[in-house]
Formats: sequence, structure tokens, C-alpha cells
Amino acid sequence: MSRTVSSALNLLVLSLLVGLSVLVFDGLPQEIPVHFGADGTPDRFASTSWLSWMLLPLMAVALSVMMEGISRLLPRMPEQLNVPDQKAYKALSLTDKLEVIARQQDFLSEITLSMNVMFAAIQIGSYQVAMGSAESLPWYSLASIAGFMIYTIIVAVRAFRDSQALINRLSEVAHAV
Repeated sequence: MSRTVSSALNLLVLSLLVGLSVLVFDGLPQEIPVHFGADGTPDRFASTSWLSWMLLPLMAVALSVMMEGISRLLPRMPEQLNVPDQKAYKALSLTDKLEVIARQQDFLSEITLSMNVMFAAIQIGSYQVAMGSAESLPWYSLASIAGFMIYTIIVAVRAFRDSQALINRLSEVAHAV
């Protein structure tokens, strides 16, 4: 997925997460679940406040800003990128390094999107539990957590493999010239 598409989807998911959380705040009961066990059953409640309800959306925004910041810093510090074959990477031209960095930026954007989808699913599930329409987090909230972990591993392995292949290809081209 291109960084442009995943960034646009990230903005949409974050906007919905924050916007809907603010929209439903006034209708929340006096106590809301703030922590769930591995089975999705709430095991800690707190008095409803802006902080107790908006903590997850605020974490999503903060982590998204951090990931975007890291992504924007990478081209400014190409030597700091940690890649499998550091020696071959360091021998690349700046233009080639920036191509490798672009792949890593795509990876960060995809991971951020999957993280925000997970946060949104958890927040929706928390709302359902708070309102009494569910006793525990719904299946999709739990599935989003498992899906995020599995997707992160798959995308990380793919990014590792693709970066190494790109470095090898760019190194061969540079040596051929």
C-alpha cells in the first residue's frame, strides 16, 4: 500500500476515533471500563472523565505523530537506518539510500494504520461494554489485537526481505556502472 493511501486512511481512522469518542462522551455512564483481561472481560473501571475516556484516542494520536515524525526524520539521517546488510547499505549513493528509506516509511505507515484500526476497534468495544450492550469486548476488538500482532510480524518480515532485496539490487547496479 502506498504511503499516500495509508496516510489518508490513517487520518480518516484517527478522525473517526477521536470524533466519535467526543460525540458519545456525554452519554457515557458514571463508570467506564478502562482495562480488560485477555478474554476481553473488564477488570478495572474508572469514573468517567475526559481523560479516562479519551486516553486511548489520545494515545493513538500521540503514537501516530511519533511514527510520522520518525518517518520524516529518516531521510535527514540516512546513515541511522538499521538494515540487514549495513555494509552494502552504507556503500549506496544517497539517492539509493533514499529509495530504501522510502520502503521503510511505507512500512511505518502501514503499521501505524493497523495500530489505529486496532485502537478504534477497542474503543468501540469499550463503548459497548460501558453502555451495557456487551459484557466483554466483542470478538472484533479481540480479533483486532491478534490481527495487529500478526500483521505487524508479516509486514516487518516483508519489509526486512524487500529492503535486503532492494539493497542487493541497488548494490549490483552500482557495481556494474
